Amino acid sequence: MTKKWQSRILSGAAKTVLIFLIIVAIAAIAFGVYSITQYIQTFGHLFPAMYGPVPVDTSEGVVIVKQAESISDLRGQFGTLGDVMGGLLNPILTFISILLLLWTIRQTQKANALSDEMLDQAREQLRISADELQLTRVELSGAKGAQQEISMTQKIQQFESTFFVLLDRLAANSECNT
Repeated sequence: MTKKWQSRILSGAAKTVLIFLIIVAIAAIAFGVYSITQYIQTFGHLFPAMYGPVPVDTSEGVVIVKQAESISDLRGQFGTLGDVMGGLLNPILTFISILLLLWTIRQTQKANALSDEMLDQAREQLRISADELQLTRVELSGAKGAQQEISMTQKIQQFESTFFVLLDRLAANSECNT
């Protein structure tokens, strides 16, 4: 694959993850708003400063809840609300985080498998190159032997040619002397 193609694949995967995270964030915000609304409807009596005195049923009858007398009372009530929201959203976000972690691990496994495959192919190519190099060495040693043989044959032919020329001269000299 070319680097351009790989960057397109990665950007497509990044876009998918980004869209997924945006959808999860929107869903978490919507769930938070819904939870707050349900919490206020159910436990509105805990916010008397916001809603005024609210009658609350007890075993002894109807009791009127007082307004919050200080900011620390409101802080405590909103702290309770925060605990509820954290208790509702944390497991959901943790589950989503685990899913994303598993997806990341799977993508890493795929990348490692691809790397292993490419490494195996590189090893095979290296083995083939080593075999070809060995065959080339064998051929070169055979060519070296043939070249040495040709050189030896040429030396013998040169010697024979020189020998017969000398014999012819010796024969010609002996005929001239006789």
